[in-house]
Amino acid sequence: MALWEQAKKFSQAYAYPSHAFPNVDVDARCVLCQQALDDDGKARLGHFESFVVSGLEEAGKAAENLYGELINKVPALPQAKDWRLQAGVLKLDEDDADALFSTLGARSVAALTATKLEEIPAIDWAIIDGACLKVFDAQAAEVKALKELQEDGKRKQLEARVLELLAIQWLSQNKASIVDEVERLKTLGQLDKAIALTNTNLLTRKHTDLAKDELHKGYQD
Repeated sequence: MALWEQAKKFSQAYAYPSHAFPNVDVDARCVLCQQALDDDGKARLGHFESFVVSGLEEAGKAAENLYGELINKVPALPQAKDWRLQAGVLKLDEDDADALFSTLGARSVAALTATKLEEIPAIDWAIIDGACLKVFDAQAAEVKALKELQEDGKRKQLEARVLELLAIQWLSQNKASIVDEVERLKTLGQLDKAIALTNTNLLTRKHTDLAKDELHKGYQD
């Protein structure tokens, strides 16, 4: 086909510029072998031209169809806000996420126009891979913890620990009120002791004790 294309250029530019290719008029010669064309040669040249043209057309259509299929397979980029949202799920740094999104945009544009693979910018997925691994590890740890919760002994231990932590949290949140209440109770205790010291029952009890020890015992003696 390449040879035929060159022959066509030669015929149209030099040999028969005023004739359609291939020239099969009277006294025309073959542009490939330069021999005079008889009726059979003219027919063969015509058939060969039809074959080449139809073959090129079929190849062109096939190439166009393949090109269309490949273009349709190029994934569409998400909206910038959606990209940032997904990057946030991966706890990806905002500057790194924006830089990667910009590179993806350049790659997407180049994919639609490039004729060589080298013309398409490469993507470094290490940042995404690292973020994904962290999420996977966190999920694996959560799965392990949930499985341990299903075990009765471990579950009771964790429930006791949760109650302990809740109590510590409550004490921390109410520390000032608790300290004030302790001081109030101490003051009340001191007042109760003072009131008890002024109770006349003590004098009466002492009088009775003295009467028993001194008066009654003296009479008995």
